[in-house]
Amino acid sequence: MLVAMAVMGVVMSFAALEFRAVVFNYLGIDSHLSAEQQARVAIAKVDDISRQASVVDSVDPAALPSPAIVQPASTAGPTLQFTKTQCLDLSCIPTQNGVPKPCYDTVTIFVVPDSSVSNSDPIFQPHNLIEQTAPIDPTRSDCTGGDKAASRLIARNVENFTVQKAECGNGGGNCTYGQGYRIDISIFDYDDHSANSHEGTLYHLSSVITPLTFGESK
Repeated sequence: MLVAMAVMGVVMSFAALEFRAVVFNYLGIDSHLSAEQQARVAIAKVDDISRQASVVDSVDPAALPSPAIVQPASTAGPTLQFTKTQCLDLSCIPTQNGVPKPCYDTVTIFVVPDSSVSNSDPIFQPHNLIEQTAPIDPTRSDCTGGDKAASRLIARNVENFTVQKAECGNGGGNCTYGQGYRIDISIFDYDDHSANSHEGTLYHLSSVITPLTFGESK
């Protein structure tokens, strides 16, 4: 009986170790797939948002329009910022001094830093990728009516978010209006890591987005 129990104990130990390995392997695969899925969804959302970039036309016909992409300029940075029209429908384009001119918003996409002090707003938590929208000209009452300023959560668990201007044409060129921007995003799956300290995957994804800027004719 003692020998049988000893043998059974050894067998159960090996079975437990095998089961533990299977569980860790499952958590690792699940963590990798989850982080990859979150990264791909985040890139897709940033791409969709950036396609709304709009060049700001001046009321003065002699003035050149402002570039749609504000940040980054020439060096890589942790923020994507651009301007866009609040509405392209003619019914919502006000007339200023007799000249029709759309209302523009400034859109900023950034990651809440880890050092940021958490507040009661669940959106502004560390490692959240945020889209902030605010009127570009708050002095125009016709452009600030209603809910024009807003913050929206794009993705969670973002460890790194970097944007840099991609080369335009062969060997570079004029990228005044942002013909291509490289997005680097790294997402860590904290869910599996909190469930087991052995798991939690950091997934890095790079993509080049091409904003469709409106109003480049000038």
